[in-house]
Amino acid sequence: MDSLFGVSTQLLAQIIGIAAVLTIIVIIGLSVTNRIMFRIGSRNITRTPLQSLLIVIGLMLSTTIIGASLGVGDTVTHSIRKVALDGTGFVDQEIEPQGNVIFGNSYISDIDAENIRELAFSNSLVDGVIFRIQSVAPVVNTRTDRTESRMILRGYSKNDQPDFGKLNTTDGKIVQLSDLKTNEILINEVAAKTLDAKSGDEIKIITGTGEKLFDLHSVLVNGGLASGGSTPVGLMGLTNLQNLLSRGGEIDSIGVSNLGGIEDSLVHSEEVTKYLRTNLLNIEVAGQIFTMLKTPEVIN
Repeated sequence: MDSLFGVSTQLLAQIIGIAAVLTIIVIIGLSVTNRIMFRIGSRNITRTPLQSLLIVIGLMLSTTIIGASLGVGDTVTHSIRKVALDGTGFVDQEIEPQGNVIFGNSYISDIDAENIRELAFSNSLVDGVIFRIQSVAPVVNTRTDRTESRMILRGYSKNDQPDFGKLNTTDGKIVQLSDLKTNEILINEVAAKTLDAKSGDEIKIITGTGEKLFDLHSVLVNGGLASGGSTPVGLMGLTNLQNLLSRGGEIDSIGVSNLGGIEDSLVHSEEVTKYLRTNLLNIEVAGQIFTMLKTPEVIN
């Protein structure tokens, strides 16, 4: 626990420690200078030992309950934080298109994505940019005939993947998206359990454009780019998934990683987010809105 009621626990410990020492010094000083008052105050300890014992036990029990509650709170907070950080990995900011399939583009073009990459890297607090396309599709393990009706398929720009954490396999190895051939796929532990799959299995992916077979390269430990909570996830290169979905040149989102580790980088999020929002603003549209807001009809 770093703070309690908004106050640093380290500062609280120092204040309480100093107060306790001063209290003990004052009590000792009063008992030396005024022995009669000390005897009057302490005589009930020997006169009513059971009551004194009950008071001590009550104080001990209350301290234990408060300590246990704070400990449980720390454990729950740590667990939630770990799940959240495992899910986001090294992605600190995510850029998505503002349009939709009816009004405007629902994707970022390759050209715009490269411009955003160049813009992001011009900030010294950014140390990684990765492109992603995502879809949901039914898959079949041809060896076991086990199926998953809604597997999340993610395609990442393979050359950028090393900047966003390692891909650890369940057999203790480390793989990269650049290791995959055009007909290979990675899946997380949840998907492997659902499909009863292992390395070398043939995975059939069914999309709106047809069916395609992929060889299972490895099973990944949940977390980072392969995170999905209790959801099965499959990973492949960006271009491979774009071709599979017939969405060449389209990107769903862009992940940005700040300087530092998973937790250290969070301190830069506000500054980097402000930088990206300012520089990705459509100046023409902003000018039109500003002009409209200055009209007498709006002001009045």
